[in-house]
Amino acid sequence: MDENTPINRGDIQRRAVQGVSWTLIHTVVSIPVAFIGTLIVARVLGVVDFGRLAYLTTLMEIVGAVLSAGLGTALVQFGARRHSTSRYGEVEHLLAISQGFRLIIFAPLLIIAVVLVVDVPPPLMLIAIVFGILLPNYFGEASSGLAIENKTAADAKLAMVSNLVTQAAVVAAVLIVGQADAVWATRIAAAGLAAVLALIPLRASYRRAVLRPKLPRRFPTGFWSFAIPTGVSLLVAQLVMSRTEVVILEAMSTPEAVGVFALAFGVAGNVFAPARAFTGPLIPALSSLSETTDSTTMGRAFARTLRASSTVSGILIAGGIPAIAVLVPVLYGTDFAGAALPVVVLGCAGGIAVASTPVMAFTLARLSARHLLVVNVVALVVNVAAALLLIPPLGVWGAVFANIAGVLTRMVILLEGEARALKIHLSTVLRMLMPVACGIAAAWLSWGVAVLAQLPAVVEAFICGIVGVGVVVILLRVFGTGIDPGDARAILDGMPRALVPVARPLIALLTRR
Repeated sequence: MDENTPINRGDIQRRAVQGVSWTLIHTVVSIPVAFIGTLIVARVLGVVDFGRLAYLTTLMEIVGAVLSAGLGTALVQFGARRHSTSRYGEVEHLLAISQGFRLIIFAPLLIIAVVLVVDVPPPLMLIAIVFGILLPNYFGEASSGLAIENKTAADAKLAMVSNLVTQAAVVAAVLIVGQADAVWATRIAAAGLAAVLALIPLRASYRRAVLRPKLPRRFPTGFWSFAIPTGVSLLVAQLVMSRTEVVILEAMSTPEAVGVFALAFGVAGNVFAPARAFTGPLIPALSSLSETTDSTTMGRAFARTLRASSTVSGILIAGGIPAIAVLVPVLYGTDFAGAALPVVVLGCAGGIAVASTPVMAFTLARLSARHLLVVNVVALVVNVAAALLLIPPLGVWGAVFANIAGVLTRMVILLEGEARALKIHLSTVLRMLMPVACGIAAAWLSWGVAVLAQLPAVVEAFICGIVGVGVVVILLRVFGTGIDPGDARAILDGMPRALVPVARPLIALLTRR
C-alpha cells in the first residue's frame, strides 16, 4: 500500500490483528529467552542481590513514569486520529515537537531524578544516563510513530530482536561481573541502543520529523489536558499493577523478602505475556476506529477483544501457573522455595487483571483521562493501605495480598465504567470473563494433584500442565464459553500464513459451539 493511500476500517482491523499476531509471536519467542535469562541471573546473584536488582529496576521505571507526563500515550492518541484521516503534515509536526519536548524538558529532569534517587557507582550511573536516558530520548518518538501508523506488527518484530540482544547482554554481564548494579546498567544500555531500530520501518516523512526535533510549542488543542491526567493516571496504574511493593518491602521487611516477592511476581507475570500482547496493538487501532466508526461497532470490538483475552488468560492460568510454580525451588534454588505458592496466588489474581487489560485501551480511545485517573487513584489507595498494614506482620504475603487488592479494585471499576459507556450490561461483561474462572478452577485442581502426588518436580510440572489444560478445555465446553467462530476467523485472518495450519486446530479447541 502507498504511504499516502487513506486507510479504511478494514485496514485498521487487519493491521490490529496482525499486530496482535506478531506480538504473540514475539512473546512466544521472548518468554523462554526471558525465563532462561532470569534463571541464570537469579542463580548467580542469589535472593538478596536479585532483590537489589529488582529494586533498582523498579525505581527506574517509577522515575520514568513520573516524568513522562503521558506524552507518549497522548501522542499516539492524537497522532493516530490524524493519520487515519490522512492529515500527515499534522502528524509530522506533532512528532517533531514531542521529540523536542523529550530532549529539552524530559531528558534533563530524568537525569536529575535518577542521580538523586538511584545509588550506584559513578561509572554505572554514566552508562545509565547516556544509554538509558539520552539515547532513547533522542530516538524516543520513533516507536510512537509506528504505533500512530498502526505498524504494531513491525514494532513487535523489532521488539523481538531487541529482547534477544538485551537478554544476551544481561546474561553476559551477570556471568562476567556477577554484581546486581552492573547487571542493571547493562540492561539499561542494551535497551537504549535498541530504541534506534524503530526508525527503520517508520514512514520516511515521520522519520525525518523524529530526527529533526522542534521547540515544544503549538500542541493540538486538548493535548495537554489529556496528556497530564493520563500521565498521572498511568503512573498510578503502574504503581498498582507492577511490583512496586518491593520498595515498601525494602523499607519495612527483609532483603530476602524483597527477592522472593520479586521472583514470584516476575515468574507469574511472564506466564501472561501472550495475553498482554493483545493490548499494545489495540490502543492505536481503537483510537483510529473511534474516529471513523460508531458506538455499536466499538461495542462489538469490545466484546470480541474481551472474549479473546479472557480465553487466552484462562488457558495460561490453568496450564502455566501451577506447572511453573512447582519448578521454582528446582530452577531457582532452595533460597527461592518460598516463592512457589505466591506464584500460584499472584498468577490466579493476575490472570483476571490481564484478561481485562484491553478494557484500558477502550477507555483511552474515548480520551477518558479523568475517569482513568480516578480509577487508578482509588486502586493505589487500596494497594498502599494494604501494603502498609500487611507487610510488617506478613512480609512476602503482605506484599502479595496488597498487590492483589489494588489490581482487582482497578479491574472491577474499569470494567463497570466501560460497560456503562458502551451500554453493555455488567453481567454480560462478567460472562465474557468466564474463561478466566474456568482457568482458576483448573489451576487449583492441578496444583492439588501435584501436592498430593509427591513426585519429582519435573513430573509434577508435566502433570500440572496436562491436567490444567485438559480441565479448562472441558470447563469451556461445559459452560459454553470461550471465543466464538467470528473471533476465530478474525484471529486466523491476521496471522502469518505459515502459522495458520498449526494455530487452526488449537483455536478450534477454544471456540465455543
